[in-house]
Amino acid sequence: MIYNIVIFDDDKTQCDIIEKMVGEYKPDLMKHIVIISERNELDRYMEFRNRMDILVTDICIGEDEETGIDVVKRLQAVSPDTQIIYITGYVEYCEEVYETNHISFIRKPISRERLNAALDKAVQNISENDSRVHRITNGHSIINVKPGSILYIESIKRKLVYTCTDNTIEVYGKLSEVQQRLGNGFVRCHKSFLVNIEHIRELHDNNILLDNGREIAVSRGCYADTRRTLLNYSL
Repeated sequence: MIYNIVIFDDDKTQCDIIEKMVGEYKPDLMKHIVIISERNELDRYMEFRNRMDILVTDICIGEDEETGIDVVKRLQAVSPDTQIIYITGYVEYCEEVYETNHISFIRKPISRERLNAALDKAVQNISENDSRVHRITNGHSIINVKPGSILYIESIKRKLVYTCTDNTIEVYGKLSEVQQRLGNGFVRCHKSFLVNIEHIRELHDNNILLDNGREIAVSRGCYADTRRTLLNYSL
């Protein structure tokens, strides 16, 4: 698996240092590194639901009143599995960071040893998350499904139909709530369909072809975001 890492810092020199350290940590895994220096740019990245496995963020971003901690709070509302590494030159933030889930708080100048230790923990957490299950409640029953086995989910009236690699499950629910729980590995290509990106073989103007040969409709209003999500998603 190649990890998507975002470095958020308004200091270009600092970004270059972090990028070099991250790239040298495990070169075969850390190939997709994005540097973002402005909050608006990060907001756009988050808005398009680009996959973000690890975020290395400064806490003080220029003269902006919103800190890196505030940004992480917003990010974790839509991408709770993103691994957070804080960097800062100010110790007064050491208590405030605990208002968010994070794996490390590193003071500048950055120690390669501490950054590598944080990346070790991030990779471990991601690996554990990949083996997690998606719990589906059906009346008094609970069905555990691995997210990777879900091909797509279709909303039909008040029901959700999960089409998996080896079975189909029908339950009552809302597609928007399931989308938030499953996270960035799925794309909403139509108001009635949520599709597992890893099972998409081709994207066309009005449909998606899955690896099992099934075609899923893509609405005109969702096409641009679907295409953008696929282009920015790295396996």
